[in-house]
This record gives sequence, structure tokens and C-alpha cells, in this order.
Amino acid sequence: MKGTVTFPRHLFFPRCTIPFSKVIPGYSNGNLGFAHPYSGIVIPVLGAYDSGWWSFYVLYMDKNRPLPQGDTFDPYREKDFLRRKAEGFPKPIYPNTILVTDAYMGYIYGTDEFKQRLSKIKHRIVYYYDRVSWYCQKHEIEIPNDNDLVLIGIWKKQFVFKLFAPENVEYIILPDDTVLTDCFLCDSNTAEVKYIK
Repeated sequence: MKGTVTFPRHLFFPRCTIPFSKVIPGYSNGNLGFAHPYSGIVIPVLGAYDSGWWSFYVLYMDKNRPLPQGDTFDPYREKDFLRRKAEGFPKPIYPNTILVTDAYMGYIYGTDEFKQRLSKIKHRIVYYYDRVSWYCQKHEIEIPNDNDLVLIGIWKKQFVFKLFAPENVEYIILPDDTVLTDCFLCDSNTAEVKYIK
């Protein structure tokens, strides 16, 4: 709740609390641990958590990222987005292997026209992200990080994705006469994906 991590008393060092942004993750006997801020010794996190748990911690503790998925967070998504926007969308504190774009997590930053069109489509945006990501894997198109795949908007009845496009840009309905290049299209009816050079 406070964005901090508390270490227990260790050796002759007293109990201490530090901001999450100062945590240095590590491993102790194969389990996730955090380096003690004074001794540097990696102390296991309470419970036998393996390395995969670090992404979970980052998902919930890194305030520079969108709120995680889940109905509980839905009432706060817009307010959280506007807070990050006012701060200039600061870079995430730590890298993460989990896709954490606003749209993927449940908040749609788009024009009214985009939202209206989206409401008429059967699947959620998450589904289209997954389809395009799967297409890239199948065709051996390297995506260094899932977060590098960016939704641009809708063109005709196609979702338009680009690699390395600017993030946090409002989704729009692209005019039908727009000439698209270097992007992925995902059909909103069939979910078929194709790449346009």
C-alpha cells in the first residue's frame, strides 16, 4: 500500500524499510530474494517463491505501469492513467516479462468514436494482442518485448498494430483511405492476422 519493502532484523542490522524502487532482486537457494540494503546479502522473500514471482511483484508495485488486470482495479484505471500522463509517463522502474499496456490491462484511452466501434466488437483488445503476438511467434518475427507491440487504432474492420510505435497515444478510427505500411492487421470478425509491408 505504501510502495515500500520492509526487511527484518538481519545480523547486527536493525529492521529497515526502503522504497520499492531501491529493491535489488536476487536468488537465495533458488528462491526469490532481495539484497539487504546494508549488508548486500540476499534474503529470501517470505515463502518459497521462485524467480517467476519477481514479475508479479513488479506488476503490483511499479507505479509507473498500468494497474494490473482485474475488476477490482477498474474504477481506478482512468484516474491512474491520468496521473501517469500528468507525470509524463515515467519509464517503468524495473523491466517485466508480462504485457502491461493500458489496453491489455483494461483501460481504453481512445476517441469516443473508437470506443463506440469497440463496443460493437465481440472480443476484448487482449484477444487481439494475443492473436498478433501468436502470429509473430509462428512466423518467427522477433519481438524483443511484448510491450513493443503497440495498438494504433482500427482501420475498416481491422485492428492495427505496429512494433515500436509511440505508446500512450489515443486510439482512433483510421480513415478508410489511409495507406498502411509496416503494420499488423487483425480482423475484428475472423481474428485473422496479416502483415502489411
